[in-house]
Amino acid sequence: MNQRNLFKVFASIAVILAGCSKIEVTDHQFDAPEGEMAVRLGISSPAGLSVRSYISGEEKAISTIVMLCFDGEGKYITYKNAEVHPSSTDPATKGTLTGNVPSNTCRIHFIANYSPNLSSIAMGSLERAVMKSDLFSSDYNDDVKFWGYHSETTSSSMKTWLTGGNTVMLLRDRAKVILKKASTANGISEIKWTVANGLNKGYLAPTTASGNNPYTNDYTTATRLTEYTSSGRYSTMDESGAIWAAEDEPQYLFENANPQNNPVKVIIKTTYTNNKVKYHTVLLQSNEGVPYQVMRNQTFVLTVKNLPEVVGSDDFDDALTTTDYSNNPYAQVDREVEEISNGTYTLKVEKNVKLFNSNGTGTIGFTYSPSSGFDASNFSAIWEAKPDTDETDDVVASDNEGKLITPSIAFNSSTGEGTISFPLATLNTELKHNSLQLIAKNSGMSRFVDVYSITQFSYSTRPELKDNNTTRTVGGKSREVYKLTFALPEDFPSSQYPVKVKMFTSTLVPYSDNSANTPSGVFDVVVASTISLNESTSTSSWNYEAKSWGQYYEYVIEQPSSDNSYTIYMYDIRENYSRTINNVGLYFHIDGFGNPIPLTAQIIQYGSQTFQGANFSFSNNTGTATLGGASVTLGNSDWYRNSRTIIFVQYASDYALRVGRDNGNGTVAVTAPSGMVITGIEVTYFHRTEQGSYTQGTLWAAKDFVGGNVTTSSGSYSKNGLTGTWVGDPTETVTLTMARDSANESPRIVSIKVDYQTKVE
Repeated sequence: MNQRNLFKVFASIAVILAGCSKIEVTDHQFDAPEGEMAVRLGISSPAGLSVRSYISGEEKAISTIVMLCFDGEGKYITYKNAEVHPSSTDPATKGTLTGNVPSNTCRIHFIANYSPNLSSIAMGSLERAVMKSDLFSSDYNDDVKFWGYHSETTSSSMKTWLTGGNTVMLLRDRAKVILKKASTANGISEIKWTVANGLNKGYLAPTTASGNNPYTNDYTTATRLTEYTSSGRYSTMDESGAIWAAEDEPQYLFENANPQNNPVKVIIKTTYTNNKVKYHTVLLQSNEGVPYQVMRNQTFVLTVKNLPEVVGSDDFDDALTTTDYSNNPYAQVDREVEEISNGTYTLKVEKNVKLFNSNGTGTIGFTYSPSSGFDASNFSAIWEAKPDTDETDDVVASDNEGKLITPSIAFNSSTGEGTISFPLATLNTELKHNSLQLIAKNSGMSRFVDVYSITQFSYSTRPELKDNNTTRTVGGKSREVYKLTFALPEDFPSSQYPVKVKMFTSTLVPYSDNSANTPSGVFDVVVASTISLNESTSTSSWNYEAKSWGQYYEYVIEQPSSDNSYTIYMYDIRENYSRTINNVGLYFHIDGFGNPIPLTAQIIQYGSQTFQGANFSFSNNTGTATLGGASVTLGNSDWYRNSRTIIFVQYASDYALRVGRDNGNGTVAVTAPSGMVITGIEVTYFHRTEQGSYTQGTLWAAKDFVGGNVTTSSGSYSKNGLTGTWVGDPTETVTLTMARDSANESPRIVSIKVDYQTKVE
């Protein structure tokens, strides 16, 4: 989704299919009327806050449950109401339900907080048609509903399950979006927000047809996308029609593929402390710009890191249509993948982002507790389908049919520790990516892991350590300052942040990530073995060799910069000039970027020379001059001197160097000294004009060279008054081509200043 984007903002997305495993049912009277069987089940639901929202009214604690009953062939029998008994400790999310269902029931849909007119359903209607009918859909302004499901192959198996102390997991029929404001969002007095361009209708239950039974749906994968494809969108709403939520108040969205060409939008109405109001538009997408599919029961947390006044729209209508989104670095959306607990069970994955850099088998650890009574069969791990915008290759190997190999799971019930394993596709220098979902079947809880593989990342700009040509006073002593620069690759995934930059050095102290004059950043000292450093004959001979170290400096880059480039300033631990430059350096290392890199400080010497007329010698309209190793060659030029006799007295006017003298262009070719490069050129020049006539001659005075065109072989050229300035990337040679001006006058050059510095490889 990158456009590559606005706050690091949609903080996390998790599919929390809350629930319990077995429950203790205190009512053991399982008698039921003839022709029916008793229902005694636990219920678990994500319902919680009761807050009004634009989509789907309120999300309320479970109050009513109706049971839709189907036989083994998926034919409708009838519906039954169940009694809800909230838990005394957690009445909003847990409790029990009791009731009775027909004795031939094999499939039950549990519908909570919804009481439609069910008498219109004809007995014998097919389950697939019933659950996909408009009767079991919701409109955007309806309250949130909840859905659960269980099936058995026979009615006798269903009877056993209904009174066996089991739990029904109730899932929200739509996704929840929450907005939070980070402490970094300064200068804001109020935030209101709403969701826009979502689907205006959704199914109460997943309805994707699968399997061999032509009459039924496969309801086992509750987290799959089941978009209500015939519904419209509510993108045409206006500001007065939108219901604005405050921070931490939820909004809701129906399941939606969220295509990049027609995305769901979050509009943030921001009032600043100066009373200015701006509208910021954020997409539900990853930090890489990949749209998130909106699926039922997911939670999206949008974190506002900063919303500058200079970005955003001035009105609501423009915010709806703009393509200038505030994702990264101002707002961010992630799937919520932190540790999940429903009060009874806890599911935790080793890492939410895992990078593999060697071939073989990929493994991801997880824990589940309490673990007693469970084995590997209680868990499933599936690969998510990739959005079209994710063009990376697959991390995992494929089978003979080209399908991704399903991960294998091992679980130790005594320790609660498990592993997910899968064969890795052959690694190379291209970044590969897949997303893995781990599900605990008994509770329905789920976590996502983004899996990447690459042999080794490469810096887009290799780390360099240079003498900054400045000093810093530390302890009353003057210390030389050095500048460390590097850049990460353009496609470096933002999910890999924070990035830990390790600097192994015994000669330098890092103190700033901002400027040589302003301390900033946090540089922690980490005590650890340095045995992993790639010592060799060349590196271990340094005076600051790695083998004697047991600690290093660590700088943490929390979020990517706009261009993925970074600068760190460091000062020498000894006072100025107490050591040679060859003894100043460090080992630089970032995990995933290969071995540590030895960096010896580079001295950058600076020079400047000013050329004037007297420095040049001319031959055949070519003038040459050399100063301090720098040289300047003038083409189609001469040394111009104007003489006039006024009242029997001869006056000589020295107009210095004239270029373009023979009705053509003149050139100024500048070459840096050996081993150095040009960093700047300034040319001061003018042309002559008649000032007045005298008895025996005409007096010519200097005037700004107002016309003419100057082109340059590299960089750019601009003119301000009598001075023309060249700027560009450091280079060994630069040629300026100067044309005559509109009065057909050639420029007269007074001086040419050349700045240069040491060439850095």
